[in-house]
Formats: sequence, structure tokens, C-alpha cells
Amino acid sequence: MTGRRRVLIVQERLPHYRVPFFEQLRSRLTRDGVDLALVHGRGQGAMAARGDEAELSWAHVVDNRTLGIGGHSLVWQPVRSLAAQADLVIVEQASRMAVNYALLARQAAGGSRVAFWGHGANLQTDGSRVSRLSEAAKARYSRLPHWWFAYTEGSARRVEDLGFPHDRITVVQNAVDTSLIEATVVDRDPNRCIFVGGLYAEKRLDLLFAAADAVAAELPSFRLVVVGAGPLRDYVEAESTHRPFVDYLGPKFGKDLAIELKASSLMMLPGAAGLGILDAFAAGLPVVTAAESHHGPELEYVEDGVNGLVSDGSVEGLTADTLRLLVPGVADGFRAACAASSTRLTLDAMTERFRAGVVAALTPQSASRSTSHV
Repeated sequence: MTGRRRVLIVQERLPHYRVPFFEQLRSRLTRDGVDLALVHGRGQGAMAARGDEAELSWAHVVDNRTLGIGGHSLVWQPVRSLAAQADLVIVEQASRMAVNYALLARQAAGGSRVAFWGHGANLQTDGSRVSRLSEAAKARYSRLPHWWFAYTEGSARRVEDLGFPHDRITVVQNAVDTSLIEATVVDRDPNRCIFVGGLYAEKRLDLLFAAADAVAAELPSFRLVVVGAGPLRDYVEAESTHRPFVDYLGPKFGKDLAIELKASSLMMLPGAAGLGILDAFAAGLPVVTAAESHHGPELEYVEDGVNGLVSDGSVEGLTADTLRLLVPGVADGFRAACAASSTRLTLDAMTERFRAGVVAALTPQSASRSTSHV
């Protein structure tokens, strides 16, 4: 590679857990002769309610504009001038990000190469006709970028199934920095479970509380700690008020979150489980979750019967799995497996995979291989 190359990553918003990744990636790419820029907007509505956004001194912040079209919303970000200065622009796969279409059109006309970063499909679709049409359109446009950064092995398989070339997919194994959790030492309550995540419908909070009721009826010393924020915060506060065994703590980050995790014995994630799985593993917490619950691709990290249990999605199933792992001594083997998973699924490994993918995507050879594709 001759001269310094420029890469731009575009994000709808900047959640706090991505900051260490972007800092590490920027540092490593600098050593490769690649300058990394980041541009992001601010979360709106339900996303803003999560209260988990951060700032980076070197990032460009833009105003996201929401466009309503036929009952659906598109998000426009004014990033084209920054993108024109980059050799590679990495965007989220989300079809609602309107600027992606403009960037793909510019790529087809000989402009900056575009890479997608995502799940490979919408894993939280509701199965409606509109959703099916949207996924069909996403499948077509997901074949257009020059490169793909897939969250997990499963994400990569979904992208390949669309007809995208295997040799232009980088599997990053999505991860977060869990070093603070691993270093935190507190006494563990053997009957304390924890939920950590955004408070919205896909998290199946109704199932969480129903299972907690059933567990508490069998195990009087049971406690459930709920950590997070979101549009269903009022619902969670109301449900917690009349349950003496439930503590709602609001959002927690950093050392405060690490303490709550390490003080617990089990992570209950009945719906839409994602990166919280890695926090659980780092804290030595087996994950109890449910199948078919609009999970993120990180559900692949949960090995049923090894580092967690995956129930059938019923109150009875989640209750039985929770009670099983709260029996003294039963979770010990699961904790050892959690530690092994945490050692393998690290931010350092993700950053290195992403760095290598960026360098590969910038090579002239990769450009020649994709001329018939874009």
C-alpha cells in the first residue's frame, strides 16, 4: 500500500460501548498507514431514551434527519462530503439509513468504495408483508457493497447466502471491552439474578417478570436486579414497585455496572439478547434466555447446556432453567465455560479482525475482484 489511505466509518449514533473499539482501531490502522475518521449522529426517540450515548473528541457529529415515507422512516445523515475524501466508507447495513443508497450509487460511478457492517439480515422482523418486502429489498442492496464486515459467523453465512463473495467478507466476532468487569472483585450473592439491557418490547420484559414471580414462589431468597433504560422504563418501575424481590437500578455503566454483575449469579435475558451476553460471561454469569426472541447475532455465543441455557420461550421453561442454575454447585461448570468464552471473544480479537479486513478491502486486488459485482 503506497501513501496514506483514508477510511470513514458512519454510525447512526455512538453508544458508550463502541468507544474503546474505535480508539483501538484508529491506533492500529495508523500503524498501517491508514487514517480513520468517524462520523455519527445522535439517537432519537427510543434510542435516545436508552441513555447510553458517548462522545469522542476526534469524531465528527452530524444532525440526523428523519424522513417519513409511506409510514416508514428513513434517516439521512449529511456525510457525503466527508465520504468523498475517503478511500473506503463503512456504513451500517440498516436499510433505513438513506445515505447508504447515495454512497452505493457513487461507488458504482467510480467513487469511494463502500463496506457494510451488520447482521446480514433483520433479526427482529415481525413477519408481516411489509417486513418481508423490506427484507427482500435489503437482500438485493446488501449484495452491492465492495466489502462486508459481518458481526458473527452466522451473519457471514447470511451474507454469503445472498450471493456475496466469501473472500470479501470479514467476520469480526462482535465484542466489547470487558476488562473492567473481569478485574472487579465483590462477593457473589448465590440467589441474585440480573437483567441488563435496553427497556423495550423486544426484551420480553413481561416474560422476565412472570418468570421472576414463579422463581420467587419456589425460592424465597431469590432476588432480581434490573439495569437499563428505555421507553418501557415506567413499566419496569411500576412492575418493580410491588415486587419486594425486584430492584430496578436504572442505567449503570463502567465500575458501577461491573459491581452489579459480579454480585450476581445468573443473567436472565429472555428476549433480544446481544452484547450483554459478553458482559455476563466476563462476570462468570451463565445466561438464561429463550429461543425465537428477536435476538441479536451474539446469541450464537450461548452454547445451550455449556455456558447458558436456552428455553422454549415459555414462563415455565425460563423458570425451570433459572431454578436449575440456582441450585448450589450446578452453575460451577457453567461458570468455567463462561470464562473460556470470555477469553476467546475479546475486543482485542475483534479489533484485529476488523483492522485486517480494512487493510484487505483497501488493496488494489480487492478492487479488481469486485468490478463485476458493483
